[in-house]
Amino acid sequence: MEHLQRLGSRIRQLRRAAGLSQVDLAGQDFSPSYISLLESGKRTPSHDVLVQLAHRLGCDPEYLLNCLDRADRGELEVELRFAEASLDRDGSPEAALHRYEAVQDRASGADLQDIRLAAELGIAQSLERAGRLADAVDRYEHLRTSAAQSQGRVSRLAVVVALCRCYHELGDLDYAITLAEGVLTEMQQLKLVPTQVGVELLASLAALYCERGDVQRAQQLTGTAIRRAEAVGTPKALSAAYWSAGLAAHESGNSADALPLIQRALEAGPAGENERVAGRLRVLHAEVLLGLDVPDAAGARTVLAEAAAPLAEHGRPGDRAAHATAAARAELLLGDDAAACELAERALAELPPEAGPERARALLLLAEARAGRGGTEAARAAGDARKQAAEALAGATTGRRAAGAWGELATALHRAGEHGPAALAFRQALHCHGHRLPEPPRA
Repeated sequence: MEHLQRLGSRIRQLRRAAGLSQVDLAGQDFSPSYISLLESGKRTPSHDVLVQLAHRLGCDPEYLLNCLDRADRGELEVELRFAEASLDRDGSPEAALHRYEAVQDRASGADLQDIRLAAELGIAQSLERAGRLADAVDRYEHLRTSAAQSQGRVSRLAVVVALCRCYHELGDLDYAITLAEGVLTEMQQLKLVPTQVGVELLASLAALYCERGDVQRAQQLTGTAIRRAEAVGTPKALSAAYWSAGLAAHESGNSADALPLIQRALEAGPAGENERVAGRLRVLHAEVLLGLDVPDAAGARTVLAEAAAPLAEHGRPGDRAAHATAAARAELLLGDDAAACELAERALAELPPEAGPERARALLLLAEARAGRGGTEAARAAGDARKQAAEALAGATTGRRAAGAWGELATALHRAGEHGPAALAFRQALHCHGHRLPEPPRA
């Protein structure tokens, strides 16, 4: 790529003439290694990057910009593949983001609309992988309306699935469900043959209904998803379908039924997915093992050990908190109160104040672990943790997660002999499910 070599040479000459080191030129916006790669012709910078560097080097931006020849389609296709490798193989969303932005900038200048939109999809995926969900949603929403211009390179259905994932994590369940149901209706009207991305849509929609508490609707969708996944036959489709079916069974209280479904999902893949996805599936597997009538705490501990490293490196705070919470529960069942305390505290450190139900669950595990140590001081500390759990749930009045956490609090209070607060917590659990009990008569 002669134009990149020429650009790198100009940057290096200007930098030296200005008496700047690579660290000086990088400043706060870039890394010295990125400057080094630019100077060696191994990176394609975006328009904005070159303008910034030109200002620091004291030259006309056009002096650098005109080094970039009019983009060649074949060259940009190669750059797209490098960006995909950065995201999928290397697990580096920031590196992938820079590559996709450079491709998009050059494709825009060359009027290569399909490549520009393919790069836009890559940018959205990189932002999502990096946890910048609001930014990813903006990109995906734009793609949802412009996918038709991509000459088949960007699937509108795949974009909707991605939007459902993002809105799910952002907590906007109603909008995500409305969006997915609308597209599902379109698919049914068009009588489209089953596809992998169609199965992913069904699985995503089922997970949304599980989160909202409509497990019956979720199970209807997972039945359809499994049938279509079997017809499609790809590992990714099978994994998505069985994962969602296992989740729905577990949320309905049938962990024994969920276990073989989760095991099928693990056997199928999740091929082609990232380490975070694999780690999250293993956490669900552990939760199912812990939810059996006779909990398999040792098995859960083993599964969670496999998930620890991938989630530590690639997971988001909520993923790591879920992992630590499940691990604390397993250690409690195995009798290691000290380890359970440490893990519950680790979960709390990952959870923001607004994650009330999740914080309450971790606090209740912490309370149980403290109580297990025995003694007056341990009992007092356990009581403090239960009180903090109730405070964490103060604003949680609707939804499945809130109901479950209130129910766990009611059980913990009852076991501790705090029967009045336990009754109030139980009433709150029913209220979260939409049931209102009459107020008890005053004495």
